[in-house]
Amino acid sequence: MEKRKEMQLALQMVSGYGAEFSAWRMPGTDPAAYTNTDSYVERAKLAEKGKFNYGLKVGLWRKWHPNGNLKEEVHWRSGKKNGHYRLYDLTGKPQVVGQYRSGTRNGVWINVHESDTTWYRKGIPYKEHPRVIKKRLDSINGKESIFKKIFRKKDSTAIDANRKPFFKRVFTKQEMPTTTSVKKPSLLRRIFKKKNDTVN
Repeated sequence: MEKRKEMQLALQMVSGYGAEFSAWRMPGTDPAAYTNTDSYVERAKLAEKGKFNYGLKVGLWRKWHPNGNLKEEVHWRSGKKNGHYRLYDLTGKPQVVGQYRSGTRNGVWINVHESDTTWYRKGIPYKEHPRVIKKRLDSINGKESIFKKIFRKKDSTAIDANRKPFFKRVFTKQEMPTTTSVKKPSLLRRIFKKKNDTVN
């Protein structure tokens, strides 16, 4: 018979100071919390929610602030952050928006609080888009882009000045030579003529 792997979680409702004897006497504790139901409700609020698959986080995970507003949303795949990410402030407004790929930041990340936009590629931050930086480096190093190589105009000094444009060269009638040339007999006549010469 096949055994199922299960994990059981238990919850014990205590005052929040611990289950030890005389824990309410510790410094910074409030003895009135033992009889105050609001303190129990406050400590019973949901802090984090998500799913596990064989001990690894998967799917959408959410965290909440102590006041009950949403704090964080992040997607997980096989124990690594993968997908959209959002971080919220205490009022529930989004502060940071971005995307993860295999546990590293990737793509555009927007920080609303600091009014900052950062591009990430394989976890490396750029203040500008990586394509813009590559174009700038290529121009500094003297490299041309592929489109500039294809559509680059040829050097005018290398072209003959008297040469006509392409379409005029293709569609203009060629003039016949004025000198008279001896017309050669056709191939068949030349073949049969040789045969007649050999017979005689």
